[in-house]
Amino acid sequence: MMAIILPGMFTLATYLSKDINRIILFVACTGVLALAIYLASRFSMVKVKIELDESGFKHEWTKKFLFSRESDIHLSWDQILDYFFEEDRSFDKFQITLPNKQLYRFHRQNLWPMKDDFDKFQRDFPRQIRKIESASEQNIIRGKTIYEEKGFKWVLIVMSIFVGLLFLNAMFNESTTTNWGIIGMLAAAVGFYWIRVRMKREKTEHNRQYTPLKNGVYCSRWQYLKENKKCQKK
Repeated sequence: MMAIILPGMFTLATYLSKDINRIILFVACTGVLALAIYLASRFSMVKVKIELDESGFKHEWTKKFLFSRESDIHLSWDQILDYFFEEDRSFDKFQITLPNKQLYRFHRQNLWPMKDDFDKFQRDFPRQIRKIESASEQNIIRGKTIYEEKGFKWVLIVMSIFVGLLFLNAMFNESTTTNWGIIGMLAAAVGFYWIRVRMKREKTEHNRQYTPLKNGVYCSRWQYLKENKKCQKK
């Protein structure tokens, strides 16, 4: 997208008069930005169809990247070691770990609403995993997202201390040249990721899976509360 915005802005700065009406300038800049977003979404996004069944995980391309010749992907369940879903500001990520440290992953943009079945896939994939585990000795675990890694939390702690020191320096050191705007942006970024860490921990606890006393059907804590099923910890 930046490859479109920067040349577009350079072109406007080169060919538009310096005393041009501000409204016209605003419309021109908005047009460049809108064109950049449209072209980026048009040529950097693909569509895939995913099927889950007893044989495995099937990935079928319905719209490929420009000039791409990638073939469809079929993974059997015994190839999958772990998986996770990860949410971020711009993209949701799904990742599978395969033997020999190979990875299968895709990102789904969440900047604007998408008419897809990603939420359904996010709900159904763990259910299919549990069906496979109950029918065989296959053990596929849920991997850790970046927000659950200890290293990421330590980075946040160090950044929090650093922002705190900058704040104290700006408050009590009259000769400091520290900009309050920079402190605010750093604090907002650190706060955002602390919220993400907390949300992920709460969501993990909320979605901890249970199994009922009878019939061998799995249910989540949410289902237990809503449907009044008799569940116990797995």
